[in-house]
Amino acid sequence: MFMPLHDFQKFVFTSLTHFKYDIGAMMHIVKDTNEKVQALVSKSNENNFVSTLSLGKSSLDMNIFPITTEDKLVNIEKNIDDVNFKNELVCKLSLLVDINNLNTSVRRIISRLCDDTLLINYSLTGFKHNKTFKNLNIYRVLIDAVRMNVQYSKVPDQKIDVPLRVWLDHSKFRIRDKKEKNNNTLNNCS
Repeated sequence: MFMPLHDFQKFVFTSLTHFKYDIGAMMHIVKDTNEKVQALVSKSNENNFVSTLSLGKSSLDMNIFPITTEDKLVNIEKNIDDVNFKNELVCKLSLLVDINNLNTSVRRIISRLCDDTLLINYSLTGFKHNKTFKNLNIYRVLIDAVRMNVQYSKVPDQKIDVPLRVWLDHSKFRIRDKKEKNNNTLNNCS
């Protein structure tokens, strides 16, 4: 079953446009990551902060993220109580910080840490009978990762909370949009 030529051309054009913007975003992330690595190395040398990350003996597997279930979240919360685990996680997440935009930085980190299927049950302060995200250790990890950047080192929690609150509140919409996108892609291919 083939699609008509016009539909195929529209599908290819749309796909290529998405690829173009995705590649542009990846290039931006790579550039920022390189700058962050340099800043992180110089900052760790200044503070005499030695982590397993700086020694090249990384024990943290970032493939455990994003967290999708409450059980995984509980395990990560326990692991964060270990200072070495927390420091390594903060260092790795700090590489996602965008030096030009605090909101983008917060969104990158929280999307890497937690899946929307988990976040749908949370709000920042427990609003509307949701669980309180601010009480989690992972919240402090996010704040610390943002603050590792020199530019954001003195930013108050409230400024970081604004994009985080929006991200948490919109998790149900992202889930809905992802389902619609998957359905549209399946319909276009058949």
